[in-house]
Amino acid sequence: MKAFDIQPTLQMYSGEIKEIIKVCIGMLKKEFIISTAGNVSVRVKLPNGQDAFLVTPSAVKYEEMGIEDAVLIDEEGNTIVGQRKPTSEKRLHLAIYKAREDIKAIVHSHATYSTVLSIVRMPIGPVVDEVIPIIGGCEVAEYGRAGTDDLANNAVEALGENLAVFIANHGNVCCGSSLEQAWTVCQQVEMAAKIQYRASLLGTIYALPEEAEEEEREIFHKMRDMNE
Repeated sequence: MKAFDIQPTLQMYSGEIKEIIKVCIGMLKKEFIISTAGNVSVRVKLPNGQDAFLVTPSAVKYEEMGIEDAVLIDEEGNTIVGQRKPTSEKRLHLAIYKAREDIKAIVHSHATYSTVLSIVRMPIGPVVDEVIPIIGGCEVAEYGRAGTDDLANNAVEALGENLAVFIANHGNVCCGSSLEQAWTVCQQVEMAAKIQYRASLLGTIYALPEEAEEEEREIFHKMRDMNE
């Protein structure tokens, strides 16, 4: 890593950290997580121009989290600035960032219906009109233990070019070109998972016609290109 002309501090990224805390509180309010579960990250630029990543700390209550509780790490997971231990899922975040330059923020939640579908290995199908244009799709990754390279690599493979993926028996991982978009994707994924689960209880789930699915995928690609 290049030397710093200006030593980075967490205060330099106070705006981004405040947005991270806001999303974490939002996950708590929507019951997508309990206590210190889940994690959030944002890609930022260091004073020397290189990429770095703000991540949530491990085992810190989000209601009590402040600017100085965030952790700034490099692409190898080393702490650049921060007194806390970074999230145990830092490998997951870093693997996605390395694979996808278009992704600037990641939200990982344990939202109920997303977790249910991840347990039964059911991806989100093309069944709700607004899902594909927003997230592309949401497949289920092969199982990997929490915090491991296996989990991270499996998630990257299943994510593909989409903006969301289910981690087997674990919940969802949602991405975006901004934290606002990643949080929107997270909420959309959970809503779609809830609808799909409830529809499955009533009988056959009918997918969108193929031509409609293709048109919506074109919209997804156009919207993604605009955000890059």
